[in-house]
Amino acid sequence: MKRSRLDFEANGDASSASPLPHPAPEADSRRGSVHIPKISRRIRACTECKRHKVRCDMKAGESLCSRCHRMGLECVVNKSLQTLLDDEAEWKTTIELAMTDLLRKAQLPELSYYQAVGRPAETSHKKGDRRGSTVSTEDVHTSRGDARRTDAIDADAKLVAGGSHSRLHPVQQRSQTAIDREEKLLVTAPMGSLYEVTQLSDIQESTPERHHTSDRDTDLISRGVVGLQEAEELFYFFDQVLNRYLWDGIALVHKDLISVRNSSSMLSAVILTVTALHMPNKERLFDTCYTEFAKLASESMLDRHHTLDDLRALCIGAFWLADVSWKLSGYAVRIATERNLHQSYRKATQGSPEHQEQARLWYLLYTLEHHFSIAYGRPPIIHEDKSITNHNTFTMSPTVAQSDLRLHSQVDLFIILTRIYHAFGPDVDLEVPESEFTTIDKFDADLEEWQSAWLPRLAGSRYVGAYPYKAVYLHYNFSRLQLNSVALRTYHCSLSARPLSNERKKRANLAIESAIDTLLVVLDEPDIQRALVGVPLYLHSMITFAGVFLLKIAARSCSSCIPSKPGKQNSIASAGLSIDIAYVRALVGRIIELMVSCSKRASERHLSHHIARGLKKMLTGLEEWERRNSGNGQTTRQSLYGPSSNLMFKPIIIPGAQPLGERDTILNHPPPLLGVAPLSAERGSGFAPGSAQSKQQPGLSEGSVDPMMADLWGFDEEYFPTGVFDFLQSQMPA
Repeated sequence: MKRSRLDFEANGDASSASPLPHPAPEADSRRGSVHIPKISRRIRACTECKRHKVRCDMKAGESLCSRCHRMGLECVVNKSLQTLLDDEAEWKTTIELAMTDLLRKAQLPELSYYQAVGRPAETSHKKGDRRGSTVSTEDVHTSRGDARRTDAIDADAKLVAGGSHSRLHPVQQRSQTAIDREEKLLVTAPMGSLYEVTQLSDIQESTPERHHTSDRDTDLISRGVVGLQEAEELFYFFDQVLNRYLWDGIALVHKDLISVRNSSSMLSAVILTVTALHMPNKERLFDTCYTEFAKLASESMLDRHHTLDDLRALCIGAFWLADVSWKLSGYAVRIATERNLHQSYRKATQGSPEHQEQARLWYLLYTLEHHFSIAYGRPPIIHEDKSITNHNTFTMSPTVAQSDLRLHSQVDLFIILTRIYHAFGPDVDLEVPESEFTTIDKFDADLEEWQSAWLPRLAGSRYVGAYPYKAVYLHYNFSRLQLNSVALRTYHCSLSARPLSNERKKRANLAIESAIDTLLVVLDEPDIQRALVGVPLYLHSMITFAGVFLLKIAARSCSSCIPSKPGKQNSIASAGLSIDIAYVRALVGRIIELMVSCSKRASERHLSHHIARGLKKMLTGLEEWERRNSGNGQTTRQSLYGPSSNLMFKPIIIPGAQPLGERDTILNHPPPLLGVAPLSAERGSGFAPGSAQSKQQPGLSEGSVDPMMADLWGFDEEYFPTGVFDFLQSQMPA
């Protein structure tokens, strides 16, 4: 009679062998040490033949031996332990590979998470034929442990299979919440204890449904709003052109439109929206797609669960849609921290592919969020923790991709710009004392070092040409403009008569030089010019900032005197800065022509159309201001404030505007915009082209004492979308 495994172990008659891959947890709890059974030889005889000690004759291709077939017996072979181990190892490896792939595609936590929180499974009993038979007595405990592991993996499979339903399983809900991931730990975040006690995360009824995640049956294409062929064309343009400006496609991991639609309806909607914005004659399509994207993004605001593709959709929208960029970038950062992307650095440095992808997305978010926090003069959300200060860890490998180098060069730059922001603050009405000029010089050296470090490492691209390394010059000059222009704070006012010291004048001239160099890079580099229809909003803010800065300095410089202080010039005019007003006019004029040509390659909703109109109006105001101040100063003041002043404020029509043609005219008010904030004239009872044109013509408005101040921040909001308007208003030091 065979002894059971327990009797076998009790007698101490056990020999050592290789450990089992997954020992049963119950066995570990009962015994301090695990006794490993002998590995018996392979069993070839069936149970009946072995019992009668006769030969078991099995012919090839048959499932029953000759004796059992002749006598009508059940032919069963007891599997040996070695056979079980071999079968289990092969089967388990296959299942784990399949589960890992499913979890990755569903963007769910790793398999180890479910093994930790999965429910204990009941042991299943199955009958089988010769190929799937029972085990021998000495292997019964091993089979029980196998059954436990099998049921645990089956439970994991059910979790993934249930992920497509509108209401998620409580375990999957916990997988989406960073706090609940740590509820088993002794020390958690304070909210972790609250969730552990109240079990709020298990209440399915309080979880909103997620129609926007991957409901392709109700998206724009399924509803027939956008044709499938047109949608495919838009996706191809986005994948081959627009997405390549985001560090060679780092924001999109899908290779075709079908994959995008299956993953996230919000992602497909924003891709169609952004692409329509950058293609001519797609205004109606842009309006439709933007409305859909705005609806899906708004519905997701109170949702508890978001996928990484939802996060990518918000990033793409923030990079290109002017009026919602600030809101979307902040919203995206919140979602990213909920998904613990900010904690992916450590595991990413250890080589985890999943966490490397999450870390890459976190650096993308850092750059995005700092694009707009720095541009608007607002404090950034993402701070310099270890993952940011040590970001270059991911660029040390000799096989690092150019996409990662391009992304990390931006992270490196915005670390410097963030430190500049914190050093001098956002308040343009607060003077920077001369004792801080050494700090300006230090940051200037940091920017020079940044350019020298990254320029040799970046290469051209078959998609965007020389843009990756030519943009280094653009970022460098623009950053120097932002840095050195802080020296002009409080001296920019048209009523300020305080003289500029030599040190302050030196940095003001550096700012002027940097602004000119910024525009020259745009005008001299063909790949930068091609990129103007495609790059994110931040590059357009660079060009607009540099152009407006030069126009405002030029307007101050040609002012004859301060109206309220006869005989005194303003601080900028009396300083004698190194600025050639005629050269500035010519330079800005070339930028306007470039923006007009760019607007032909994009939708009328594109920002280039608005920048051209706004800069043209300001340039005309500067030319009129020069004419007013070219005569006797006293005569000019009497004309400005005397009884006959009405004649001086006749509307000024920009010469040559009409011959540009209907499509190219930069003075006509475009229809109301989606994706760009509505114009001032459209915020009342709606858009009325006739009344808007008669209400105000381009030029200096009556009562204006400074074309670069009163008019720009007055009705000129019609010429700049709100995004650009807020940026210029909050940051312009002069």
